[in-house]
Amino acid sequence: MYSYQYLVPTKVIFGTGKVKEIGDLLKEKIDAGNILLISDPGEWIEPLLQDIRNSLTKAGFKNIAHFNGVSPNPKLSECTRGIEFAKENNANIFIAIGGGSTMDAAKKIAKDSNADFFITVPTTAGTGCHINEWSVLTRDDNHEKISVQNIAANIAILDPAATASMPPVVTLCTGLDSFSHGMEAYFGTGASTLTDLQALKGCQLVVENIERAMLDGSDLESRTNMLEADFLTGSAMINAGLGILHCIANIVPGFYPHYSHGYLCGSLLKSTAEFNEPALPDHKREQMIPLVEKAAQILDESVQKYNIEPITIIESDVRPIREIAAVNVNGLTNPRKITEEAVEQVMRSTFNIVQG
Repeated sequence: MYSYQYLVPTKVIFGTGKVKEIGDLLKEKIDAGNILLISDPGEWIEPLLQDIRNSLTKAGFKNIAHFNGVSPNPKLSECTRGIEFAKENNANIFIAIGGGSTMDAAKKIAKDSNADFFITVPTTAGTGCHINEWSVLTRDDNHEKISVQNIAANIAILDPAATASMPPVVTLCTGLDSFSHGMEAYFGTGASTLTDLQALKGCQLVVENIERAMLDGSDLESRTNMLEADFLTGSAMINAGLGILHCIANIVPGFYPHYSHGYLCGSLLKSTAEFNEPALPDHKREQMIPLVEKAAQILDESVQKYNIEPITIIESDVRPIREIAAVNVNGLTNPRKITEEAVEQVMRSTFNIVQG
């Protein structure tokens, strides 16, 4: 019998300029509010941080600390330092501003600091992690990637203007990450009518808008559409699950941290679709495969245009990657059974495998 559950753990506030209203959203917490801003490092984010500080100060908040010790592919030790910093500043309200790495670290920091309230403000459009409770973190001892269940944000502020600083390649990779969430949710055994609608619409928005967003970061219409695509495919992912693509894309950065998760996801789109196609109903093949082909074409053209380094895997790493990926939790909802041989097949169809 057909049945499903649907969860929306985070309230979403969507619209240009909404970041500047963050102080008003938190006004009722002024009397007991010590705030910790958790952000990406770098000068590029300072204007956005200042907008947030100004809004909080205007609302009456006095204790606002800032932690930016999070690197790409965040480490557990960085989360530990963030937790210590939060305790030193008696922080109870946490605001994460940045990309997926910041969101993943902030979710653990907020949980282990017993946050009273948690807000996410994504500056990228693609990770979906600002509306779920999961973090992908790296062990310091062996660089293994692990998925950790933390807490979801109380509120996610999706402000397209906050994503305008993304350079073209980051726009590309995060956008294709968003597409991969939609594709796998659409293909997966956890799909429902509602997640299918979200996934398909989100993937359509990506292929229709990603090139415009790459060409002109200040194009707020395309930025709005890309951010909404991220929300749609991220919501579908939470409720329908993922598949073999993320089994691989979540593991490879533990071996090759210089390849971004989004780039890996985009590269794996076509091979994943080809692997799963025999298990798909006709209407899903007809609806999604042309979108996958378009997304793969955009990636191929962009790799040439922006001189992006092809993904190369050393032969001796194939076996350990396939062993870990084959038992990754994301494989539970893949439409075809995932084996080590299947993982290796998809990898060899996607990456350059060389002797090392």
